[in-house]
Amino acid sequence: MKRKNWILIALASIIALTYIFLKNYATPEMLMNSFMEESKEEFGKMAEEFNQRALLDQKRTEEFYKRAEIKLEYGIGYIDSILEHDNKLSKSDKSHLNVLAGEVLYENGLINKALQRFDDPKYYSASPRLFANKAGCYSKLGDFKTAIDLLNKASHLNYSFKWHKGNVFEMSNDLEKAKKEYRELYLKDTTFYKYCLERIHNLESNNPDLLENIIFRNRDTQIYIYLEPAKDNESGADIGKVKFEKK
Repeated sequence: MKRKNWILIALASIIALTYIFLKNYATPEMLMNSFMEESKEEFGKMAEEFNQRALLDQKRTEEFYKRAEIKLEYGIGYIDSILEHDNKLSKSDKSHLNVLAGEVLYENGLINKALQRFDDPKYYSASPRLFANKAGCYSKLGDFKTAIDLLNKASHLNYSFKWHKGNVFEMSNDLEKAKKEYRELYLKDTTFYKYCLERIHNLESNNPDLLENIIFRNRDTQIYIYLEPAKDNESGADIGKVKFEKK
């Protein structure tokens, strides 16, 4: 019999004996420990690859803002180059980068260009943030109805966007509806949404100072997700955890 066949028979025998041992003699603890060790190893491999992409995303975002601050076209061109040449980007990644570019266009008063960006079918991925961005553009163009329709979609998915609805109602001088949105959001969390109560007080004053555009609170704050494998001295039941980094 050829040597290769002997090797295959030997391997099959080892596998069969191992299976018999585990089935008849292995304790649940042994099986669980084995499973957890394999899970830790797999999580570690996944975390390394995931974190590399997350770090790259963080560096690219920071570089984009730095370039856009120097010159708008410089930053936009940087984003477009990534979108065109990085074939590892997911649909969500592409949409996120495209939205960042649109937001900077909006902040620089290029409303129509920003709206074109948000509506680009190549990178379109519906989200509350995208709806709010589009609403900001339409409200700037005086189309408050479309802005409110978009913010109804956004606030249905995330009630924090009721703040933006209140802003648009202010812009259209519909103060009772604005106060209603602020009040409903404030009652969700009277500490976190305290700024809504401040708007209500302003609108109820003798000389209210009405907003002229949507206030996108903390929009420039980026939250990056990283995976952290379990350390050797941690519990055997731990395979790792998710870590958030705010910039």
